[in-house]
Amino acid sequence: MSQHKKTIETWFQRVWAEEDKNAIHELFIPEGKAKGMGADTFGPEEFSQFHTALLALLSDVKIEIDEWFENGDNIALRCTMTAKSRKTPETSIEMKGACFTKMGDGHLIDAENFFDFMGLFEQLGLMPENSFGKALSGMKIG
Repeated sequence: MSQHKKTIETWFQRVWAEEDKNAIHELFIPEGKAKGMGADTFGPEEFSQFHTALLALLSDVKIEIDEWFENGDNIALRCTMTAKSRKTPETSIEMKGACFTKMGDGHLIDAENFFDFMGLFEQLGLMPENSFGKALSGMKIG
């Protein structure tokens, strides 16, 4: 297994499964930039705020890598996140996503993330069912 894959798996385990906020600052360089998740770009401090907000909604988070591509320090991966709703623990959640990262010296340097947050919020009951389809048809949601 490559060092880059070990770093990403450590990130998924410590940051999400173990809810270890310190791992964000250990594994994501201070001047690093990420894109996605509702913001143009943000660094470790802003990611830490996102982490807190998402974990207020979810528990028992696990992220599995479904497919992995590596070209030097550039990584592309598809993954599946499973979790439970904190509000209704009997509610199981599944969300697919993709990440494109630049790695260096065992750290994340840059990341661009694409996850189905609309589907996640539907599963959590925070958005109406089939919100995407309704919006696509021109229907106003909410």
